[in-house]
Amino acid sequence: MSNDLACTPAAVAGLLARWALRSAADVVLDADFGAGAFLLASARRLQALGASNEHIASQLHGSSSHPGAAAILHRSFRDGGLSVNFPGIRPGSLLTCAPPSVDVLIGSTPAEPGLETEQLRRAVERLPEGAECSRLTDPQCLLLVHAAGFLKPGGRMAVLLSDDWLDMRFGTPFKEYLLRTFVVRGVLGFHKGAVPQARVRRVALLAEKRTGTSAEKPPVSFVCLRANTQGDLPSELDTLLRGPSPEASRASLPEEALKPKARWSPLLYAPDSYRALRLHPGMTSLDSLAYVRLGLQTFAKPFYVVSLEAMQRWQLERRWLLPLLLYPRQLDTPCLSADMRPRHYVLACRDDKEKLAGTRLLRYIEYWENQVLAPRGRGRPVVGVQNLPRIARTGRKPWYNLLGQLGRRGTAPILLPRRLYRKPRVVWNQAGWVAGENFIEVTPRAGILPQALLAVLNASVSEIALRVNANVYGGVYSLNPGSVGQVPVVDVRRLESAALQRVTGAYGQFLLGGGAERGRLDAAVFAAAGLPDTLFQDLQATVDDMQNPATGVPKPVRAQHGDLPEELRLL
Repeated sequence: MSNDLACTPAAVAGLLARWALRSAADVVLDADFGAGAFLLASARRLQALGASNEHIASQLHGSSSHPGAAAILHRSFRDGGLSVNFPGIRPGSLLTCAPPSVDVLIGSTPAEPGLETEQLRRAVERLPEGAECSRLTDPQCLLLVHAAGFLKPGGRMAVLLSDDWLDMRFGTPFKEYLLRTFVVRGVLGFHKGAVPQARVRRVALLAEKRTGTSAEKPPVSFVCLRANTQGDLPSELDTLLRGPSPEASRASLPEEALKPKARWSPLLYAPDSYRALRLHPGMTSLDSLAYVRLGLQTFAKPFYVVSLEAMQRWQLERRWLLPLLLYPRQLDTPCLSADMRPRHYVLACRDDKEKLAGTRLLRYIEYWENQVLAPRGRGRPVVGVQNLPRIARTGRKPWYNLLGQLGRRGTAPILLPRRLYRKPRVVWNQAGWVAGENFIEVTPRAGILPQALLAVLNASVSEIALRVNANVYGGVYSLNPGSVGQVPVVDVRRLESAALQRVTGAYGQFLLGGGAERGRLDAAVFAAAGLPDTLFQDLQATVDDMQNPATGVPKPVRAQHGDLPEELRLL
């Protein structure tokens, strides 16, 4: 299932092939082979096991919807000394080029499979094990389930796929399928440069298809290789899956302890220092100290979010606008004070149009009521913000009224950036501004001092916990608002009065320095929580490493908008 030879180094393909192929007679399938790194590695593995070139030609099967991929792969085989024909390697999709039953499923799921999701879903539902996969929506997972239908009982699967299924909601039915249909031997993660990363991290899934009589339930290993380059990769995987190794960090759980609805990525990516941290008695979950929720979602940002530029251009009345913090990068300091000038406002008006007669706000509303807009997703364009499906479903009266929602929500004193870049800072919202959906709002429970919680959340110990529990897209850690409450943080309720004073004092110094340096804050938080010095050193090294999650990740491309007004740039 390899979509590009450059994205799947020969060393990685060879590593997985050596684990998956155990016999010279094994028949192999790569469901979307691209340039064929895994089929080439499988051919070399079969040769090492004693298979002749003539037999290898009939043992390799694969299809690719990419034009010319089959011809390129045949040429690669000839360059490698395999000058025989490979009748099982053909252009086209797996739906039109059905292979025989195979002993090994290997490859890398392409970022965009050549088949439509509905085609794949119908093919999966025809499989004996596919009846319970109707909730699968991700095309990569669907392609993998469809391809696994050709795998014999007892056959091995070794595939690379993006890691978002470990945590995202769409991954739940896929994990249910895996635990039901396979003995999962392990999930393999890669450190930095060993596997060039695209927009998301790649992991290897290692499993054996259950036999009719198999009741085996071995522990599932989550192994993250420490190799920085392809040359540092181990020669084989069985030892890593069975026990500790200096070449990798490893967590092992009984199969029955793995819950499909739970997040699996912390088992894979959590450094050893984080596991020690989580078990420390001075830690607790964030939601035991505070209420946590996503910042304001308006469902029509170009209309509701009014930039300073747009406010001045429309000459909108200030009484219907509330200050809004839209992006973390708008702050140079981790404290939002009352003397700061807003760059954005949120429209907050409940008056009907009759009461707004003659106002500039009414002119603004009527302008947006007549604009052609594209709904989120693939919906047909509509005329007017009020006719966007997500706005119509809110039942707001009048349709532009956000004031009731804003009044019920209130504002939060602590703002946690939803996306963690190199040096994230948690914001003290002293000004009481509304926070947008790029923040997670944190409101301390009764008896919890905001400054104490702010100190803890700005310390390295919390940054590590947040990054471990985040998803990574394009090199950026993205927090899930639904699970961030489970992140472990220092329990400020357990701190003695003197320790609490030292922590809040260090936080005050952190603020005076504009949040640029947190060494004193880290030291105060660690000492107050009773964390050992050795763990402090390990965590500092871990933070430095996690602030650079991947090499080879393309930098975000910022579109050049020229002189477009900001309400159109927000589209």
